[in-house]
Amino acid sequence: MIEKMFIKRDICDELASLGELFIVDDLGERKVLCTLENPWLDNQTNISCIPVGDYICRCVISPKYGETFEIVGVEGRTHILFHWGNFVENTDGCVLLGLTREEYVPAVWNSRAAHAQFMEMLEGVDEFSLNIYEEAA
Repeated sequence: MIEKMFIKRDICDELASLGELFIVDDLGERKVLCTLENPWLDNQTNISCIPVGDYICRCVISPKYGETFEIVGVEGRTHILFHWGNFVENTDGCVLLGLTREEYVPAVWNSRAAHAQFMEMLEGVDEFSLNIYEEAA
């Protein structure tokens, strides 16, 4: 059973925030997916990644993405979803998932497969805790 997840943002610049998604469960801690978010632009709606911190994620049904998880409790923001997409242009402040990533573009690849894997890991889970932190080079 998943105890919690965290996103380690390790590349943060004026173009994007790239990171890695880790889970903590009965098997320990392990990296499972890559993440792509907007760059930090003072938490502005639709154009900024969300602030580092601790959040709750709840299972929701999105009209566009179907069943997914929403990051709730982000001050001044709503509808922050985990979903698929390859480039920063595909996110409006949400977290894109990928199996691999490209640092120079920036992009995540095999995003639909990554989202499917994410949802499979969370089958039967309604809510989980998420910590986001930066360890940028």
